[in-house]
Amino acid sequence: MKAAHSESKAAKSDQMIVPERLHFSAGFWFALLGRPVGVTLDEDRIQITARSGVSAFKLVQLSATPEHESGLLWDTLVFQVGDQTLRVRGLRQGCDAATIQRFRERCSAWVGEQASSFKAEISSILMGAYLRDSHIEHLDAQINVMVSRSRRFYGGLSRDSRKAHEWLEDVYPLSAHKSRLREAFVKRKTQEHAAFFRSAESNPLTEEQTRAVILDDDRNLVLAAAGTGKTSVIVAKTLYMILEGMARPEEILVLAYSRKAREELQERLNHRLQVMQEVMPGRFPNDSRPQVSTFHSIGLKIMAQSGYIAKVSQFAEYPSSRKRWLTKQLDEYLHGGAEPITQFIGAIHPVCDPFEFESQREYERFHRDNVYETLNGDKVRSYQELLIGNWFYIQGIEHTYEPNYDRTAFSSLGYLYRPDFHINGTLIYLEHFGIDRKDNTRRDIDAVAYNDGIRKKREIHRANGTTLLETYHYEWCEGMLYASLEARLQEVGVVSDPRSWSEIHHRLNELNRVSQYAEVFDHAISAVRLERLSHDGIMNRFKQAKYANAEYFYPILIHLLDAYIKALKDTGEIDFEDMIIHAIDAVEEVRFEPTWKYILVDEFQDISQLRMDLLNTIMGKVSLPSLYCVGDDWQSIYRFSGGKLELTTRFEQLIGTASKATIQKTFRYNNSIAKVAGDFVMKNPEQYKKLITTADMADSPQVYVVDTRLSEVAHETDEGAKIRAIVETIRRNDPDGSIAVLGRYNFVLDNIRAALACSPELGRELIYWTFHGSKGLEADYCILAGFRQGRFGFPSENRTEEPVEALLPSLDGFSYSEERRLMYVALTRARKKSYIVTDPLAPSVFVEELMVGGDVDIRSPRFHEAYRASYKCPDCIDGYLVKRYKYGKTYYTCNGYPGCRTKAKACGECDGVMAEANLQRQCRSKDCTHIEYLCPQCARPLRLQRGSFGEFWGCSGFGARGNERCTYKTKKPAGSSAQVFQGLD
Repeated sequence: MKAAHSESKAAKSDQMIVPERLHFSAGFWFALLGRPVGVTLDEDRIQITARSGVSAFKLVQLSATPEHESGLLWDTLVFQVGDQTLRVRGLRQGCDAATIQRFRERCSAWVGEQASSFKAEISSILMGAYLRDSHIEHLDAQINVMVSRSRRFYGGLSRDSRKAHEWLEDVYPLSAHKSRLREAFVKRKTQEHAAFFRSAESNPLTEEQTRAVILDDDRNLVLAAAGTGKTSVIVAKTLYMILEGMARPEEILVLAYSRKAREELQERLNHRLQVMQEVMPGRFPNDSRPQVSTFHSIGLKIMAQSGYIAKVSQFAEYPSSRKRWLTKQLDEYLHGGAEPITQFIGAIHPVCDPFEFESQREYERFHRDNVYETLNGDKVRSYQELLIGNWFYIQGIEHTYEPNYDRTAFSSLGYLYRPDFHINGTLIYLEHFGIDRKDNTRRDIDAVAYNDGIRKKREIHRANGTTLLETYHYEWCEGMLYASLEARLQEVGVVSDPRSWSEIHHRLNELNRVSQYAEVFDHAISAVRLERLSHDGIMNRFKQAKYANAEYFYPILIHLLDAYIKALKDTGEIDFEDMIIHAIDAVEEVRFEPTWKYILVDEFQDISQLRMDLLNTIMGKVSLPSLYCVGDDWQSIYRFSGGKLELTTRFEQLIGTASKATIQKTFRYNNSIAKVAGDFVMKNPEQYKKLITTADMADSPQVYVVDTRLSEVAHETDEGAKIRAIVETIRRNDPDGSIAVLGRYNFVLDNIRAALACSPELGRELIYWTFHGSKGLEADYCILAGFRQGRFGFPSENRTEEPVEALLPSLDGFSYSEERRLMYVALTRARKKSYIVTDPLAPSVFVEELMVGGDVDIRSPRFHEAYRASYKCPDCIDGYLVKRYKYGKTYYTCNGYPGCRTKAKACGECDGVMAEANLQRQCRSKDCTHIEYLCPQCARPLRLQRGSFGEFWGCSGFGARGNERCTYKTKKPAGSSAQVFQGLD
């Protein structure tokens, strides 16, 4: 928008006719004294003659109607010029009233003409271009001057001039009326270019799409829900700018997220440009086309044109090569001995303070999804036990984790006792107790009962002649855990024989820890580069995130980061981050001068801060640039690549004021899928609220929850077999329908491919996508798999990447917020039906949430509480008992392992779960009444036997050897009215 509305230009009028020259001369007394005084109105200016000389000002400078004052000796004319009041005294008394009136009318007429001219110009500006935020302040300032002036002259304005004034009053301030003015502009352009909007894409643009295309603010944000035609908007916007003459093709920069997306968008844009050249001949140039780039390709272009030529590193082209290089670098670093190995061991497991958890569920989920495995290979229950186990290993103290203890302890404790650690070859045991100095426990634990258990364990060891060593939670909190361990072991004569650091290094490689954790450092380096963090910046991020292992992780990361940057410099190569970093430098240092007037960004919700820095740098070097961002905050799923969602959700706070459009009508899926997916993602209050409408309407739920059980009676699950059955059903009903199988992880898809390998005809035309890889794709039917609890479930509480999370852009505080958006993406790939396949005894919390809403079709009674209750773990909140096989025996364990280690026997009659309580095991299956009675001394089953005194119940441990032998006998099992007796032969 040009400054064609300036005051000087607005004041000109070729139609204005000046009727006469008006003059007011000096009065008698001033003339007698020889003081020159006079006022002359000559065309568009007023000239004042005074003793000090002659001065003049233009009528445009008047801010009020001139006033006439009569006095005893002379008359005075008063002029308001801007903020100044000019009083011209000494004029001839009794100035002709008609002349005064003509003088005023001349001034008012001039102001009126100015107001009309200015109104026409402002109207032309508002009619001809979208009102940008950057122009409002300047225009408002000028309108304010004109409105204020014409308001003071209002009484003398003509009818037409008053209408002009009122029109200006109606739009002032523009800041308050910009929405109305912009919508009026959009409406006019919609009508003016109706033919274009019908033809720009293969289908006519919707009203929402059309409005989005017409937006032309300094910054524009278009939120387009899944399947609403986001690409159509980008293509149409590009063509519209050319049609309107807003920019030449080479002045438009279109940025896509990936190379594949760039190719698809370029192909689509080229095709539609060719179509429009035929539909609207002469309106689109034949000699040039808008070019679509990725951020990396435009970075390389800027570098090349600024004289910086570099080779792209194989680390960028082949990410696996960087991981191999980092693994080697990390392994060499660990050759340094005590310090680097101590750092590494301290870094690889997330710190866990049990006292910080708010609930039992939160604690159990953490330990379900985070495995603590010591250097000895033991999977332990807590972080503190991990520290103890690793210390034992490093000190060369041979030990066993949770060994069997004397079964007689059952009678005291009510469960089979397994101390935390046993020092091999001795009668020394160690227990780590989770209490503070005031004997308080974790929030969800009964402190009185827990401390009573401690007392009983001490008594058991005294009774059995074994030594119990104790460590406490508060010792870890106070940094005294290792010192306490060492002192107590010395007191009982346990001598350590520390392993060499080379042996420990070898053990780390043997456990594959170096290779596994090199991947975490790889991701951390990417995060640092994407966020452009200095060494201090890295530590600040760790502090902000309260990352407890920073002191161990930081020095290793700095070593690997510096080595990586040096490796690039030594070879003169660059990686993907360098492409953008060097491009920013080239623009800032004016080695490259951008000429793009318009920048269009696809998939803006996944933009990183580094890429945003490049956009800001480019826009800072261009006159009147416009940024046009298209994305969907509901589909922001690439935070691991630096995606900073708050640049979308807090667009105006972080980037600047903007015009916004929301596209909410989808042409991909039906109203059932739209409701399930939309309600699910909007549970997070940080997401923009959208009301999705659909072209396709369904009368019943089209999202199905299907269980992985093979039959009504079977306890086994087979995800692959169930998916095969779903595919067979779809093929029977819709032979030509496309089918996609989606999983959170690649290994989920690999398992399904293997399961369908036996049916090559069935699986031949199936499409396999990861949830991330499915973005932008669609199929008639989608089968979603991998919805299980656990470390590799969806979602997961696994904290392996905790340091990377600290370095990446911050997340909102809503639980599983990015995984929730990923679920939305997966759900909205289906055009017709979406199937969620899950185990009813280990469903994802997402599936649990969906089933509560009532908008999904639950296709199995096994999801009902009556069935699931038979398998509910009695000792944890989320867990269910699942069947296992070992050494030819069937049993059940909690799927919350290793957080929950509950085990249950399988029923000897029906293979169901045996519930244990009050010295009884009873089958939970509704059609089975099998019961087993347990020995009150050792918890083994009691067997009905016949002796010389008749029938009795004897412990099945009677035939065991040594201390394991139990001689308990009774006439009736516990719980009956019969007298219990022991010690019978």
